[in-house]
Amino acid sequence: MKILATFDARDYEGTTGIYEKYSIRAIIVRDGRLAMQCSQEGEYKIPGGGQEPGENYEQTLIREVKEETGLYVRPESICELGEIIELHRDIFEPDKKFICHSLFFLLRCFGRAGATFTYPE
Repeated sequence: MKILATFDARDYEGTTGIYEKYSIRAIIVRDGRLAMQCSQEGEYKIPGGGQEPGENYEQTLIREVKEETGLYVRPESICELGEIIELHRDIFEPDKKFICHSLFFLLRCFGRAGATFTYPE
């Protein structure tokens, strides 16, 4: 996947471990508007999340988009956009370097918007 950007805080010198995470994100444009998820803290983010064991990218996108927006993904519309990499000291385990790979996909959806969380996120 093409790397779109790398954000490196360079604050992890002296760390002794690595925590690496992959996140699958959905860029959904519908009726000229971008679908976003709003947290309880009022922060907006692009819908998506981590893969469950055994899931491929398509399955993760379908599940996460449904949970976070209530929309249904049109699988044939999924198009790879690129990856953004973030590097910084882990805020939960400061002795580790945190590496997050956010993989972005453009896709189309149908249905009525509204979050349908199936478990705490």
